[in-house]
Amino acid sequence: MKKILFYIIIFFILINKIIYAKNLEIMTLASINNTSVTNLDLFNEIKLLEIIENKKISVESQKLILNKFIDEKIKELETKEIKLNSNQLDSIENKMSLIINEINSKNLSFNNDIRKKLRKKLEISLKWEKLIYLKFKNKIEVNLNEIESLLKNKMQNKIDREKIINFEKQKKLKIISKGYFDKIKNKYLIEFY
Repeated sequence: MKKILFYIIIFFILINKIIYAKNLEIMTLASINNTSVTNLDLFNEIKLLEIIENKKISVESQKLILNKFIDEKIKELETKEIKLNSNQLDSIENKMSLIINEINSKNLSFNNDIRKKLRKKLEISLKWEKLIYLKFKNKIEVNLNEIESLLKNKMQNKIDREKIINFEKQKKLKIISKGYFDKIKNKYLIEFY
């Protein structure tokens, strides 16, 4: 009787391990040219977003998150040759510290993999901004007459003028960035599985 009970317990343990292992199976969800996006990538992306936003991500949102992750992967592929200087790396560190402090203040924690993922996201974002700036810096024009009239109406000083000019340039860069990204995205073969 003890032998039968022993075999039944072993049987259930093995079945449980098989089911658990099947849940951990890494599958390709999409590919961008020859780069795979796996369910583990999506899982880590969702975990990071849940920690940053401090809320549970719904199943309905996962397709949107996958598409945004694919966009980020394309940006990573496009910017792999871009090098960041020490000031830019310091900027990433500062943003990391701010985000980590905010997360810690909410009594949340995350592991090293999520920390690396956050760093990589910040790095890709900064490299993309640098790529766009380098490619299109000569095409950014700001209407100085509009800025001057805005300054006269609000009685603002020269420091405000520079802030407004930079704000307008950033606004134009975002528009250019979106258009450029849409253009380059078409050259990538994206397949969903």
